[in-house]
This record gives sequence, C-alpha cells and structure tokens, in this order.
Amino acid sequence: MAFNLQNLKATLTTFSKIQVVGQRTCESCCSSVPIVKNHKGEEISDCLTCENKALEKEMKAFKEEMDQQRDLDIMQQFERYSLIPDDLQTASFENYIPDHDSKKDALVKCQWFAENFDNLSGFHSLLLKGSYGLGKSHISHSIAKYLKDLGKKVIFIDTPSLLRMIRQSYKDSSFSESDVYRLCAEADLLILDDIGAEYVKQENGKESWVSEILFQIITSRMDKPKVFTTNLSSKELSSKYGTHGGRIVSRMMKGTRLIEMEGKDFRTQAW
Repeated sequence: MAFNLQNLKATLTTFSKIQVVGQRTCESCCSSVPIVKNHKGEEISDCLTCENKALEKEMKAFKEEMDQQRDLDIMQQFERYSLIPDDLQTASFENYIPDHDSKKDALVKCQWFAENFDNLSGFHSLLLKGSYGLGKSHISHSIAKYLKDLGKKVIFIDTPSLLRMIRQSYKDSSFSESDVYRLCAEADLLILDDIGAEYVKQENGKESWVSEILFQIITSRMDKPKVFTTNLSSKELSSKYGTHGGRIVSRMMKGTRLIEMEGKDFRTQAW
C-alpha cells in the first residue's frame, strides 16, 4: 500500500508541475491547441483532435482489413460447399463445343454478357433454361471464370449446395447464415446453378424453408446481376415453391434475359 501511495504522490507532483503557457491553432484541423510546459521545462503542443482522427482512421483500416479477410474466408466456404465436378472446374468459353444452334446462340450471348458486364443496359441478368446435359453449368461457370480473372467478386454455387451451406452455418462458428445472405447480396455477380433441383418439403400447407431462403436471397439482388440455370419452366418453379413461388419467379425474371437451350445431352452421347 505504501508503495502505491508513493507512486500516486510522484504522479501528482509531476502533473502539478505541468503548466499551460499558451494556445496555438493546429495547421491541419484549425483546432485550438494548448501549449503546455512539462516538469522538465519542455514545451509540448500535440493536437489531440488530429491524434484522435489518426487513431480512428487506423482502427477503421484495421477493421476493414479484418472484414475483408473474413469475407475471403467465407468465399472459400462457398467454393468448399459447391459440388463442382472436375470437368466443370476447367470449363471456359473456349472449350465449350456447341452441337446445336441454340447452344451456339447461348455461347455467343453469355460471352457477350461477360465481356460487357460493366456496361449492361436494359437488363442485368441471365436465365439459362433447358434439359439436362446441355452445358448450362459449363457456360455459366465460364462467365464466373472470365469475371473472376478480371478481379470481380463472383459466387458460383449450385442451389442444393447453397442450402446445405446455410444449414451448416447453424453448427459452424466460422460463418453465420447472415454472412451467407450478405455475401450473396454484395457479390458483383451471383450464379445460382441448377435452381429447382433442390428438395422441397411442404407439410400441412406450411411454407417450405427452401422457399423462404431463395425468396430472401433473390430479393436481395433484385436490381443486381444474377445468372440462373434450371431444367424447369416458370410454371414448374412457381408450383415447386408454393406460396412464394410466383414471387420468386417474378423476382428472378426482373431485368433478366431468358436463353433457352436444346440439343443432345453431352453426358449420354456415347450411349
């Protein structure tokens, strides 16, 4: 106790020798700054306003860096949960071989979409519709690859995997459901592959959890670029998602160009 008291006395003695000897105007922020003389007779005139601003700027930069790192970590979770087959990992516009006029048309339109992404006018999104094995995922992944190479933040994920990721967020402390929603909303481009392929369960007329998720995500990107691929018609999608079905399809199609694809299934050509 005696030691602490002595320290306190020494501190009070030091402060008692500090004197305000004048004022000055800070050349940076124009604040009035006191000029003080410390116990050694030295004059000190630091602008606390500028120091506080510098500290605030430093803390803001640190927070932004931490937030960016967190977003990168969560983006890796999207890649981890999306079940992208090996052949799709290397998919590009260059190695897509169309064998039908509708596929050629889809390739041209999607490549144009990617190349003019920053200058789209009249529409901002695409819906690739057609049966299985026509290359819808290949072309949409090609869009993702092209834009990622330009430094764009692109999320490519098949819809069943997206729902699985959200379920996992309830158990995994490294990311949350709100993180998934936020990044889906903030990405430069969101690509939902194979929408309608996920399992939807409705009981006693209650709305499906899947419908709620898709409605929220698609609504968050109403006027932002999206790419959808599906095997289903608008009527089939509306029916699949129950009460929210019509609104989900309506929001999907706002500002969206439909590209219909036909032809042979790439995966069964050898049969």
